[in-house]
Amino acid sequence: METESVTIRKAGHDDVPAIVAMFASDSLGGHGDTTDPTALPGYMAAFRRIEQSPNETLYVAVKDAQVVGTFQTLITTTLPGRGGSSMIVEAVHTRADCRGQGIGETMIRFCLEEARRQDLRQVQLTSNAKRADAHRFYGRLGFEASHIGFKLKLKWRLKARETLDNRPPRRHKRGTVEPERRSGVGAEGRDMKQLLLQLFTWWNGQTMGTRFFTWRNGKRVGEDEFGNVYYEGGMTSFGLPRRWVIYNGYAEASKISADWHGWMHHRTDVPPTKEDYKAREWQKPHRPNYTGSSLAYRPQGSIAVPGERPRVTGDYDAWTPGN
Repeated sequence: METESVTIRKAGHDDVPAIVAMFASDSLGGHGDTTDPTALPGYMAAFRRIEQSPNETLYVAVKDAQVVGTFQTLITTTLPGRGGSSMIVEAVHTRADCRGQGIGETMIRFCLEEARRQDLRQVQLTSNAKRADAHRFYGRLGFEASHIGFKLKLKWRLKARETLDNRPPRRHKRGTVEPERRSGVGAEGRDMKQLLLQLFTWWNGQTMGTRFFTWRNGKRVGEDEFGNVYYEGGMTSFGLPRRWVIYNGYAEASKISADWHGWMHHRTDVPPTKEDYKAREWQKPHRPNYTGSSLAYRPQGSIAVPGERPRVTGDYDAWTPGN
């Protein structure tokens, strides 16, 4: 589907980093998404499961050769409604710097058209209770707030890497199930790897010195939506409480969100976990620094994207040898 300059298509493997970046920048999502390269294999494994599912489809919205939005659909059939099928729309997200351009409406209208094409009974979705603007948006498109949703988070251990354990057991011709395959790296191996990283690198979460200092002096204050953990303990040479963070994965200062940044720099003594912090209406969702990565901003005309840069006053004709 193509509307003006926005195209809706099925997501591909190369789109996954850009999709994850949108989720990681969402301050209200609270799913712990991250652009840490070490987490990418887990995302790719999830993408392959979605890709192989006959009832699930992951889409992206593309504008000027860049992914600016995403959503996922699930077709489910239930006995209520005389056995009719419904479309559930999940993970609707527009890139923060592209909001207000009608991209979200284009994505939702695509879902409605696809549901009608498949002769489905209804289209339904859920939205975070804090997203008042999104609620008004869905209401304007004809959706009704007819139900109240409930969620119970379970204890789920995130796998550090994709293994054969993610695959369903294979069945032989006689119906017997193939014995479960185990990854060559068990929990002990992962612990040893983490220990070695802390001994010989400084950019993976914490060093061994920081680990010892935190064990001896640190008091855990809280954790942000990205999984970074904040501590306080002792005093600085300026007579202020010493505060520090242990990153979830790659140590990058721009991963600290605005609310925790204020506490870290002593602009406030009340951490976000002890107050009802609400982002201002002019605050954009936090995004880490993508400079030097595949997710860096590339304007039209950049050598990394197609198209030509619009001419501006002051443009010059490049010199070439012989002229």
